[in-house]
Amino acid sequence: MVSPIELATERLIVRDHLESDLPGLASLLTRTDDMYYLPELFAPDLDAARRNLEEALRERDRPERRKYFFALVDRASGEYVGEMGFTLEDESPSGSRVSNRYLADLGYFIKHEFWGKGIATEAGRKVIEFGFARAGVWKYKTGCLAENAPSERVMVKLGFRKEGELRRHQWHEGEWKDRLVYGLLREDLGAGGYPS
Repeated sequence: MVSPIELATERLIVRDHLESDLPGLASLLTRTDDMYYLPELFAPDLDAARRNLEEALRERDRPERRKYFFALVDRASGEYVGEMGFTLEDESPSGSRVSNRYLADLGYFIKHEFWGKGIATEAGRKVIEFGFARAGVWKYKTGCLAENAPSERVMVKLGFRKEGELRRHQWHEGEWKDRLVYGLLREDLGAGGYPS
């Protein structure tokens, strides 16, 4: 059996999903304002949210895991706050001969009542360090629409570097919009990683 992952920060528990996460996850995925920049993940009803959770549970139990979907939970109240995770994508040409061999795509989305409180940055530091140390990540990539300044600020706070701007690249709300591309290498954080 695969051991579930649970990471702790000052304010959060960042952990693999449980079946009991459905109400919290549904409360996020079914909100059009919270999912405005992630319409592909929007769940129109509880059944769609349940399918999303079932995928996370399947990935949690895979011995050869490629997707890490984590629930973010407030340590003090136990309240579900949001989601963060990464997917292992391209493998380095040298394959298993090197310990860190995967390019990983990082994603996050938080309930709007927790926006602007540093939650995504706090969780992101822990998730990123986990990936570098335990999941074989050699580089993270992420991105957002250029108009999504709060998401871009999170990337910058996490140490990501801007690698490009894709002009009129993503269809959103009936028009083509610019998308920003960011990347993070282990050496971008320095030898000690994130400050405590």
